[in-house]
Amino acid sequence: MRLFIIGYGYGYAWDTGNVIKGNRIDLGVPNAQEEKAWTYREVIVYKPYIS
Repeated sequence: MRLFIIGYGYGYAWDTGNVIKGNRIDLGVPNAQEEKAWTYREVIVYKPYIS
């Protein structure tokens, strides 16, 4: 599923395992510095409409 996260951009929801529960997403980032900046941040997520 393609998603748009404000401040992050477009991404895909590939991992649908049992660890992430509820209204949470697990973002992939390129380095530890960005990972720390995104830890436990509230974000707005959109599911773009594709016609």
